[in-house]
Amino acid sequence: MRGLERARSFGFGALDRLRGSPVRRQIAELDAVDRMAPAERLRWQRERLAVILAHARDTTPFYRDRIPPHVDADTAPGVLVGLPIVDKHLIKDRFDEFVSAAFSRSALVGGHTNGSTGAPFPFFMDRRRRDRVRAETFFFGRWAGYHIGEPHVFLRLLFWHPKPAIVQLLENQLVLEPRALGSAEIDRLLDRIRRSKAVTLIGYPSILDLLARRRLETRRPASFPMRSAISIGEVLLPGARETIERGFGCPVFERYSATEVGYIAHDCEKHRLHQNVGSLWIELLPPDSCTVGTGTDEWRIVITDLFNRGMPFLRYELADRVIPDDRICSCGRTSPLLRSVLGRVSDRITLPDGRDIEATGLGGIFYDLTEIRQFQLVQTASDRYAIVVVPEPTFGDETRRAILRRAQSLLGDRAAVELSLVERIEPLPAGKHAYILSTVDRPGEGFSS
Repeated sequence: MRGLERARSFGFGALDRLRGSPVRRQIAELDAVDRMAPAERLRWQRERLAVILAHARDTTPFYRDRIPPHVDADTAPGVLVGLPIVDKHLIKDRFDEFVSAAFSRSALVGGHTNGSTGAPFPFFMDRRRRDRVRAETFFFGRWAGYHIGEPHVFLRLLFWHPKPAIVQLLENQLVLEPRALGSAEIDRLLDRIRRSKAVTLIGYPSILDLLARRRLETRRPASFPMRSAISIGEVLLPGARETIERGFGCPVFERYSATEVGYIAHDCEKHRLHQNVGSLWIELLPPDSCTVGTGTDEWRIVITDLFNRGMPFLRYELADRVIPDDRICSCGRTSPLLRSVLGRVSDRITLPDGRDIEATGLGGIFYDLTEIRQFQLVQTASDRYAIVVVPEPTFGDETRRAILRRAQSLLGDRAAVELSLVERIEPLPAGKHAYILSTVDRPGEGFSS
């Protein structure tokens, strides 16, 4: 690690120590849980589960009469499965019932989901849970060869800045926003990445794939000191993994996370997706519809956050399907595996001038608009786009104008954008609410070296 990077790492550690070392302590706990034997780890999880269940019963209106007066490590799993499965729609409808009375609202950290399932909603976490998310970033980052203070690039559209500038500085993070991606824009991004001397590149696989293809097509010199690329937010397909690895000359690691519950699973060095047993209790449940999973091995994933006391997420269902993996990983870790995460690949949207825009990032148009229940953006022609919204009762002309203004700024002046309100947006057969769709035929995009 170079001198400036060591200074940044020291600065982050000093800032953490001033706060009582919450991040360092939680990294140490994640390390300890990772090394536990399976039986010991299960006992540890059950003890934390009992604590969060008791806390939810005592402080959270929704669970007050749903959890018995006594819960311990032995009874906690049985108590949990007796609770209703919740999703973001239920939480949004009864928001105040899910917020813990143990904290004032000013003591909680507010956030918004980025709308990756077409249904953004606000949530809270207590500061200890926020620190644990930071600890997870560094803990799992080490699996991909990243260490605190080393330069890394985060590729994503931002309509807000989730981290204070001083934290980004100490973490040595450069945020680049990949908007309309023509050849010139891709070249500029690649130049910024090269000049940053980043050792890790983080972004949606669709974007990483575009950048890697451009590097290979232009035969740019292999001057990147890249140690790893981390894929987030979409399914990492085998072809994209291969292209990214060839384009940047480094291994690709898959990260499965959700803004409201943190890290769910992460690739180890053997490229197996390990579940985050240090922060979550994960249930894999059979599909509840004959349209999903018939004759397949797809499962619903339901999350219980063991650490968010500010707004307990108990049996929280994401709109994803996963395929479990019963094998034992050769990396030596014994945490359970996922073979793959399904339903998170977005279509690519084409602008009227022929350039591509990063589809997943379009969810940022809606990230803070709590007046909408669900949305979908559909490209119907080369220059025509339809935005379909399921409104909340508070939806009005101001929200309509904000959506159209933001969409137009991303799609360009030549784009014709229409917005319509509907009562329901039907999910895809796999149960996923696709928020980006394109009905426009696109020419083949095969790649040859």
